[in-house]
Amino acid sequence: MIIVEGPDHVGKTTFCEKIMDNMPGGIRSYSHMIKPGPEWDYYLDYIRQLKSGRVYDRFHFGAFVYGAMLNLHKTPGWSLWRMTLVTQFIHVAKGLVIVMYDSDEQNYKHRLQTRKRKEMFNLGPIVEANHLFQITPDLNEVDYVFDVKGGREFPTDADAQRVVDAWRLNNGL
Repeated sequence: MIIVEGPDHVGKTTFCEKIMDNMPGGIRSYSHMIKPGPEWDYYLDYIRQLKSGRVYDRFHFGAFVYGAMLNLHKTPGWSLWRMTLVTQFIHVAKGLVIVMYDSDEQNYKHRLQTRKRKEMFNLGPIVEANHLFQITPDLNEVDYVFDVKGGREFPTDADAQRVVDAWRLNNGL
């Protein structure tokens, strides 16, 4: 499994598509996580959702940032310790965790303001989430970090190939 995390509009979905395009076989399944419902167990259900051979567009980091840190939705029992356990489980299962963010706040805000798509959260919380995604790699074990720098440096096909090669090496392929 390969998990791509980050705030809105940093290119996660596009990067997931590039990763899948670079897979010679193996990963052919894609999952775009949404905000879990009220019955979601923020530890066990993440473990249950993990499937080998799948690319995840968002997973456990998003719930930690938007829920536990920004308190924008309820995440009962979700903590840094439990997020770390899920990340360790991902690594034991030979998966990779990627975090994306945008360090150019002015251009990031402009990109968010000019998007036509309706978002789950307002501009302020999304920008704050972007800041928090910049520090989550320091809080947890992450395999790759991509700073899109104002939309000027989105991950390339070569970056996707590097991730795929690392995944293949992890999985003995």
